[in-house]
Formats: sequence, C-alpha cells, structure tokens
Amino acid sequence: MRPFLTSLITAATVITAAALSIGDGTAIAAAESGASESVAEDYHAAVDVIADYWAQQAPEMFGIDYEPPTVRGVIDPGDATACGPMPEMNAIYCPRDHSVQFGSDYLELADSIGDVIVYDVVAHEWGHAILAQVPSSLVEDPQELQAECLAGGALGDLARDGVIVVEDGDLEEVVKLFRYSDAPGDAHGTAEQQALAFATGWRQGPAACFE
Repeated sequence: MRPFLTSLITAATVITAAALSIGDGTAIAAAESGASESVAEDYHAAVDVIADYWAQQAPEMFGIDYEPPTVRGVIDPGDATACGPMPEMNAIYCPRDHSVQFGSDYLELADSIGDVIVYDVVAHEWGHAILAQVPSSLVEDPQELQAECLAGGALGDLARDGVIVVEDGDLEEVVKLFRYSDAPGDAHGTAEQQALAFATGWRQGPAACFE
C-alpha cells in the first residue's frame, strides 16, 4: 500500500493547479474479490462493504438504532425517485423514503476517472443516510462536506482493516474525481475543500467529521 493519505493531503493543496500531471492506474478494489473491471462489479462491491461497515459501526459509534438506507440501485436520469426525477450526472440520498440511488451516467464516469469514484459516491450518499439518523446538533448545514468526510472515514477504516486495498494510481483517480466535482459557491464545495474533508475522515475516522 502506498502512502495514500500523505499524498492526498498534498494533492488537496495543488488540486486546482493546471500543471498537475494525471496518470492512469488501478483503483480501490474489494480485497476479497480482487480488482474489479466493470462498473457494475465495483458498484456491488462498494455497496456490500459500505453497508457492512455502517451496520457494524453506526450503533456503537453514535448510540443509535441504526436503520440502513434502502438501496434503490443504479437508475437512469429522469427515472422516478421518492424525491423526484433522478437528476443527470448525480447520485442522491432521499430522506422521504430513506433511500440511496445512483445515476447510471454518473457511475459511468469510472470509465474516464477510474473506479475510485464508485466507492466514493456510494460512501458519500451513505454518509447522508448516517447524518439523517444522528442528533441534529451534530449535523452541519449544508451537509455535503460532512458527508464527504464520512465517506473518507468509512473508506479509510476499511483500508486499514484490509477490506479494501489502495493500489498504485488511486491518488490520481481521487484528484480526477475532485477536479470533476469542483463546485465553487455550491454546497459541495471546491475541489480542495472536498479533498480536505475526505482526507480528514480518512486519517482520523468518522468521529473527526463531528468535531
């Protein structure tokens, strides 16, 4: 495993630099199944490990009667959800029916960004499902960077436990991901803000997302 966290924090300070060179590489993979070549396989692996992680951690970590979100799966833009039509290039947690769903067009970005995006998107939306169940005094408004911190926290713990494996090329894929999702003035934050939120969770675990 390469020094992923140190590299990620460094990347967060230069992520918007035009001169940063991005290379190809392999991505985070479920340790028990090996590197996944298809988006569908990565998606199912990500859901499995994130679901298992929070089922084990949420009750003890937050002292709650944890209810996992209903996974509505991968759907196309415009398909109906309890929160309205699925937006283009998106994934959503819907509080109306406590569900998560993922846009097919968004997950297909894995073909150009790398399959790190699949793991991050699943972990991020699950983060919103966690925030919906913890005391409201712990939840930031807006929630997006806190949800990204929880994504980093869950994935970091899973990496330390050997459930997922960080491989050469993952840093480049994370940089690509945050470059793509850079949203100055939007609740999701800039690329640097997102990377730092993810890195905080990765380094310190989910508890750090509430400090």
